[in-house]
Amino acid sequence: MRYEKTFKVTADPAYALGYVADFRTLVEWEPSVQTVQQTRGSGPCAGAVYQINMRLFGQDSEMRYECMEYTGNYAILQGMGDGFSAFDRIDVRPVSGGCEVTYLTDISLLTKKGKMLEPLIALIFGFNVRHAVKNLRKCLTV
Repeated sequence: MRYEKTFKVTADPAYALGYVADFRTLVEWEPSVQTVQQTRGSGPCAGAVYQINMRLFGQDSEMRYECMEYTGNYAILQGMGDGFSAFDRIDVRPVSGGCEVTYLTDISLLTKKGKMLEPLIALIFGFNVRHAVKNLRKCLTV
């Protein structure tokens, strides 16, 4: 399941990338996330590791994310949870009045049951993505 959203915000590009790539902020904008603990690194940086507790489909779930790359204009994070994996890429580029953020997430379901339920799961993740983008726009509009 692949989701990609591009949106404009008034925040400075460096601030926007730092905010979105620092997964400790997920609790502020991702509706399913309950807690996040950074277990390696300090803030957003290559090698940072985040332990995420979330509520998905009525059940508590854990996920471990690692920041694989962090540069001046993009970050790549990879995650693994119980029965699924995720690849996230965050790109920012300066535009007049702020920056444009492109958030791509590619979620792979790893179990037979997950693959069977993929159409339903895709609807729910799509709902979460729309709300996350709405929340991010608020958080990054200064």
